[in-house]
Amino acid sequence: MLKDLKLDRRHLFLGILIIFSLYFIYKLVFPLYLNKPIRVTIIKNKENIADLNTPVNVDFENFIDINTINFPENRTLSHKNFGSFGFSSNFFLNFKTKMFVKKEGLYTFFVSSDDGFRMKIDDNVVGEYIYDRPFSTTEISVYLKKGLYNVEISYFQGYGPCGIVVHYKYFESKSKYLFGKNSSYISFIYPGKQ
Repeated sequence: MLKDLKLDRRHLFLGILIIFSLYFIYKLVFPLYLNKPIRVTIIKNKENIADLNTPVNVDFENFIDINTINFPENRTLSHKNFGSFGFSSNFFLNFKTKMFVKKEGLYTFFVSSDDGFRMKIDDNVVGEYIYDRPFSTTEISVYLKKGLYNVEISYFQGYGPCGIVVHYKYFESKSKYLFGKNSSYISFIYPGKQ
């Protein structure tokens, strides 16, 4: 009977270990793949792109959903979590999401890009750099009230290195967050949801 009790304790320990393992896998891995609040339209252009206002002449178009705008500077378009997308020149990216502001106040958006971008909140342009540039950061400060906002960020890549990484920060906070990552200040919602 004592021997059976040891087996039961082992099974109990194994069960608890499995539950904790599954919990950590769920918390660490699944958010990367389940929480994708940003819809991206990738447009490969037939002609060379000189700036953000270059006419679009679609050679190829695709849609993907991502968790954050985190494409570090590289020779080809590569997302930090999802890997390479295989594009290196003459393409547009259009990011769309809904942003729920939980705390009213001044927010700063840090748009680091190579090449240009335009950021709109509720169809109002809040910041842009429409020309070719090396990987550089533009800071955009916007006062936001509590509520839901539609956000669109347009980006273009002509030739050479490419990348776009966007962060945000609440003025009273020392922390910066990747755009798309929820915080106590902002939550991101897939653009198709209300």
